[in-house]
Amino acid sequence: MSNDEDDVEWPREVAERNQRLLTVVSGSSDAEENTVDIIDPNDIVGVNVEIELASTGISEPRSLTSSLNRNDDSNQNNEPVSEIPVDTQANAILSLFVYPKPNLSTKGYIQTFCGAERNKTKNSNKAITFLEDKDRRQDCSDASKSSKCIGQRYCHHRRFTVAPSEDLTDLSILVNAIRKLSQPNKLPATSLDEEERLLVIVNPCSGQKMGVSEYEKMLLPMLEEAGVAHDCLITTHTKHAEERMRKQCTPSDFKDVSKYTGIVVVGGDGTIHEIMQGIHQRDDRDKILESIKLGMIGAGTSNGFSASLAHASKESMSPLDSAFVIVKGMSSWIDLSRYDTKSSSYTSFLTFSWAMIADIDIESECIRWAGFLRMDIWGVVRVLFLRKYRAKFSYLPPTEDKKTVILPPLSTPLSENEGWVTVEDDFVLFWVSQVTHAGEQMFQSPSCKMNDGVFQIFVVRGNVSRLRLALILLAMEHGGHVGMNGVEFIQCSAYRLEPITQGSYNDLDGEVIESGPIQASVLPSSIQAYSNPQYD
Repeated sequence: MSNDEDDVEWPREVAERNQRLLTVVSGSSDAEENTVDIIDPNDIVGVNVEIELASTGISEPRSLTSSLNRNDDSNQNNEPVSEIPVDTQANAILSLFVYPKPNLSTKGYIQTFCGAERNKTKNSNKAITFLEDKDRRQDCSDASKSSKCIGQRYCHHRRFTVAPSEDLTDLSILVNAIRKLSQPNKLPATSLDEEERLLVIVNPCSGQKMGVSEYEKMLLPMLEEAGVAHDCLITTHTKHAEERMRKQCTPSDFKDVSKYTGIVVVGGDGTIHEIMQGIHQRDDRDKILESIKLGMIGAGTSNGFSASLAHASKESMSPLDSAFVIVKGMSSWIDLSRYDTKSSSYTSFLTFSWAMIADIDIESECIRWAGFLRMDIWGVVRVLFLRKYRAKFSYLPPTEDKKTVILPPLSTPLSENEGWVTVEDDFVLFWVSQVTHAGEQMFQSPSCKMNDGVFQIFVVRGNVSRLRLALILLAMEHGGHVGMNGVEFIQCSAYRLEPITQGSYNDLDGEVIESGPIQASVLPSSIQAYSNPQYD
């Protein structure tokens, strides 16, 4: 089998040092083995074996005798004279579904960017073919998209022809070993109740209305490649996802959410907000939160939750990367929080904003057609027509035990003897975060950890100038606002905000809620989210 090794620079030394890399070789007992491919199991989502029939017209049965001796009269007992079986009717095909990251070394990145790296073995070895899904692979040929493609995973499947053998035991062992290597934390199910089954909720109206397309072209094929069962709900009206979270009582209904191992949203943060409020209304909400995993493929306007998970996992913020982490089944515990207003309570997973950011988010709904650009447009408006809001702000500094703080009713005063710190001041910006990103272009809280048990409150007080505020907002996209004059970050495990100025909004996870006094406490490590647990 020919192999032009001069055209292929395989990382043999890395493969020898790292036992988790798969090295694929070709060759026989009388020929030198050649390296065909080197694969990182961490990039594999699934493996499949199929029998491929030979071309039609071949009716001769499989024989262990070599073709050279098949007509030899001296071999009357039909005993094999070759140790290598020859299958004339079918071949075993081993398919690996792989989503690697580009090689970002200087030479490797240039080759990858130009397409040479991905196809360098197509003409050098016939034992392997590469199956690339063009619908799911980011097109980096357009210079205007190149910055978004750096570091993104891409579809680069392998398809091997397995050497003929009478016994497929070794092949079965190989397949099981690859599955174990590619999903080291996944335990085999001992019963039907323990089998992984996801509920995928698709919002076709989020953002640019690409939810259904992202599901069909991105998530669905990957779930099939990984062999993950799922049910899909495409929402048809507002709060449809919230209704779906409620208890399913009759046999004619869909399965109750407690029967699933994970919920995956293809949409925006508003859809997850509906899901959290639907679970919040259940009597068994604590049990549901402990047993289920939450994932998101951003197809909305801001996609803050998916961006934060990607950042924590050190993955690109693309839909394919999000789908990859979900299908791999990687998860980590993250914090939630409980919010109380005068007449309602909520479960939050993202951010709470008041003053300027809430004004921008809520008032810009009138130009929602502009997509995420609406935030920038309305941000300019709010800087030019600056508003200041006065409020009484109380917070409880965090402790090392990370226990949930039980808050008194809003009508009960907070005591300084219990550790509460209270200030009254004018505020221009008040932004509470449990995640690093409130949107793909909002890196508002770089020091946030999704399971640190604290709120990070980003505050700008009323004495800031318009120029300074504009610089802060511009620097926020890349986290450059941290340390700037006028920027404060306050850490706490619970807080209460009591607006004095009338006419302000309360914006929870991007959704407007009851205005007026509000308080919240962190619920440490309350739910698992699909993410690579590197930040632990």
